[in-house]
Amino acid sequence: MNFFEHQSRARRNAAYRMLLTIGILLTPAILWTYVSSLIFGEVHWYEPLAVCGVMLPFVAAGYWYQIRKLKGGGSAIAEKLGAVLISDQPDEDDRWVLEIVEEMAIASGNPVPPVYLLDTDGVNAFAAGRTPQDSVIAVTLGAFYILNYEEMRAVIAELFSQIQNNDMRVDAQMTGVYSGIACLALLLGLAGGYTLIIGLGWAYLVFLAMSRVVRQRKYLADAAAAQFTRNPLSVASALKKIGGYEYGSVIGCRESEDFLQMYFAAPFEELGKRWVAPHPPLEKRIWRLDPDWDGEYPDVPPLESLMGDDEQADENLRRWEVLGAVGAAVSATRQTGEEPNAWDLYLARVALDSVCDVVTAAARHPDSARALIYRLLLSDDAPAREYQESQLQGCPDQEILHHMQALKGPMANLDRYLRLPLIDLCVPALKQLTPAQYKVLTDTIMSLCSVDAKTILTGWALVQILNARVPGRRQLLGLYTLSQRESDVTLVLGLFAAMGHRSDSQAELAYYRACDALPFYTAPRDDLDEEDTLKSLDKRLTHLRQLKSEEKETLMDAIAVCIETDGHITPEEIELMRAMADALDCPMPEGLETPSFETADAELLPA
Repeated sequence: MNFFEHQSRARRNAAYRMLLTIGILLTPAILWTYVSSLIFGEVHWYEPLAVCGVMLPFVAAGYWYQIRKLKGGGSAIAEKLGAVLISDQPDEDDRWVLEIVEEMAIASGNPVPPVYLLDTDGVNAFAAGRTPQDSVIAVTLGAFYILNYEEMRAVIAELFSQIQNNDMRVDAQMTGVYSGIACLALLLGLAGGYTLIIGLGWAYLVFLAMSRVVRQRKYLADAAAAQFTRNPLSVASALKKIGGYEYGSVIGCRESEDFLQMYFAAPFEELGKRWVAPHPPLEKRIWRLDPDWDGEYPDVPPLESLMGDDEQADENLRRWEVLGAVGAAVSATRQTGEEPNAWDLYLARVALDSVCDVVTAAARHPDSARALIYRLLLSDDAPAREYQESQLQGCPDQEILHHMQALKGPMANLDRYLRLPLIDLCVPALKQLTPAQYKVLTDTIMSLCSVDAKTILTGWALVQILNARVPGRRQLLGLYTLSQRESDVTLVLGLFAAMGHRSDSQAELAYYRACDALPFYTAPRDDLDEEDTLKSLDKRLTHLRQLKSEEKETLMDAIAVCIETDGHITPEEIELMRAMADALDCPMPEGLETPSFETADAELLPA
């Protein structure tokens, strides 16, 4: 399967269908113009605008109503549907799902979202939220028992694709527009006669066109999941199990009707059979991923036979884990020699496996997560560390100090490159903090990093990363080009050049090589005053957040050139670059999504 070709085709088809939708939306104005020309023999330029002006309040009202439903973020939506936060449950059987989500998030450079469990028999999952920062992932109880590791990883990868593409926000916008159009069509229908038929027909065509846009986005998510896992048959295998399962992907929660598009598969049985359904038929999705499929669905055992504490249930579950994995396992022999596991997933797994269970468990509770972060920031220099520990004695929550003491042994000699992955793991727990507790956390981080002039910038970078992923930031409209923000670009590149290079000559070389990646001539590097730089950095960053999306990517590529000049990327450089990426709401450049690990066993690395 050519992942990139399928994604490109899905994007192109979605764009075409969006243009068709806009054309259908404007049909009343076009018809009015045509009828007016037949009756009166002339058309005034303001008549089509007047028709659009009548439509606009209805469209705006529906849009506002749908977007308002997302106001509480993904957690509010998941809780409304009855889902329960997995990390709040002590059952260790849930760990494998959390590990998959953590692995995918770290490997792709995304925030680790909270994970919910929805107590329903259908095999399904959803990603909810307005932005990547407030999104959550939820899996059903049926998916928990029916899907194997590879299939669950494929489903989670698809959900991350939906989060990255802001599918839920786009779907809510389109649903809002349709709601307004439907209300207007019903009002037109009050006149009776042909007006009712025309109004309802118009609304139906709008909904049909919008459903085709959503279907293409589902195909895009399927292809993205196949590309990310390098295993399209694992995605197809999950869909086949839904087709052969007695409950299918049915959710059974009527509140789901407000958020149909966010699900991995159709949440209602009758929905999947409709011609205007937002989810493509299972058969079409499977054949795109597995052209050699024979059309037969597997025999999936009843969910009740896999649940319970008795020996028979354990045996049934063990057999199903073996037999249910066969479909996905054959993917290695049916691919064209490509490695089934992506390299970035391997690095993420190395990162997680090199940390003891005590540390990863601490990342999942608000108190111990804060203790973990504080211990990560303790200096290797004994006098500086003693001063930091004396500052922590004034911590208002003494329970955090007990957790820090318990983590002292497990976190001894921890690789510094693991600091970012561990902070990523802490994000779901930190989202449970009150605003006052979060303010204490960020103030303490800056206080701990202020003991050494070399680490002040590191503290600032970590706070920026947390600010982007815990409370989240309001997105700013992209208005400017890099040339219009030249002074801000100069400061940032000079900062990275000075931070990661030992001598002025190395810093100068890194700066000018980074400038070569920019589409304009950049001024010579100035000597940076540390105090002035820290004061102005937040303001400069706000300016850069208003860059156009393609300009942000160019800036990140220039930064990557800057830090790679000397052939050695330090943890501090990675952290500062991640802070920039999160602040700009821009992905890390390819190859830098996950830092390299110096302690990785060389024998484990693929040739």
